[in-house]
Order: sequence, then C-alpha cells, then structure tokens
Amino acid sequence: WDQLELDRETKYRGTGMRSVDVLGQLRDQEATIKAGKEPACTPETAAPGSLEPCEKNAVLVVDDEPSIRALIQKVVQRGLPMVTSDAAASGKAALELFKAKHHELIVMDVSMPEMRGDEVFLCVMELCRKRGWDAPSVVFCTGYNIPATVRATVESDPKHLCLLKPVDMGRIIDAVRDRITG
Repeated sequence: WDQLELDRETKYRGTGMRSVDVLGQLRDQEATIKAGKEPACTPETAAPGSLEPCEKNAVLVVDDEPSIRALIQKVVQRGLPMVTSDAAASGKAALELFKAKHHELIVMDVSMPEMRGDEVFLCVMELCRKRGWDAPSVVFCTGYNIPATVRATVESDPKHLCLLKPVDMGRIIDAVRDRITG
C-alpha cells in the first residue's frame, strides 16, 4: 500500500526517490565491505595556510567508455586551445591524476565501475580540504537518473553542473569555458 501511495502522490515522490537512492548507496557500500575492498578515499595530511589554487586551464576528463572519453577530450582541446587535458578511464585513475596535477575542472561520468562519479567527487573534495587546495569545478555527465548526491552538489554550488547524455558537444565546450579561469 505504501508503495502505491508513493507512486500516486507527487508530494511523496521526491522523498521516495531519495530513499531509493540512499538504499542503493547502502547496498553498494555493503557489497564493497563484503568484497573486502579498500575504502574509496585514503587519508591525506592536511596542509596549513591559505588555499592553493588549481592548475589554471587544466581539465581532467573521466569516463570508462574510451570513445566518449576521447571525444570529449578532443572537442575540448579543439574548442578551447588554451586548455590542457588529461584523461582517466576509472575513478581511481582520476584520483591519482588529480593528486598529481590539481586540475581546475573535472568532466566526469557518473556511472562507472569500481567508483561512481559522485564517490570520486567526494574523495576529490576531501583531498582538497586536507591538502589546503582550492576545489575544482565538476561537470558530471550521465545517461541515467541523476543521483541525489549529484543533484544536491549541483544545486548547492553553481560552479558544478550535470549534463545528460547524449551530450551536445557545444554544451560541453560552454560548460568548460564558463568554469575555467581562462
């Protein structure tokens, strides 16, 4: 009965969707723990003083699909020649590249194996906080429903954005241009 009520009553729909998202995250966390995997984020040493700025015009493209990753990287480089870009095929690889370069912007798929884009985002934000780094802007890209964590991130800070796939490449260029310092 409760499920029927949630489906019929639009006033409950947001709460119902949030519950589904939270249950899915808990299921994923439980599976990670049962599999004996390491936690997604590893501790870092805090850096004292003011925030260290991101590397200007540096963009990190993260997508587990090689063709999408290559296309986004090529379009960004052609449309914005002042931009330097790196690419990662997984969340873990993205974290390593970000640690090494401290990119100004990350264009990232949300649904990836190993680590979802929202998990990578949380790790990047924690890393920046602990190292005393300015946090990058993030443009999330997804072909699925936008997870509540991504929706909340985008709604709370205009420097972040979520684009639905298939993404018009002009929108990617505009999103990057609007979020880099130039």
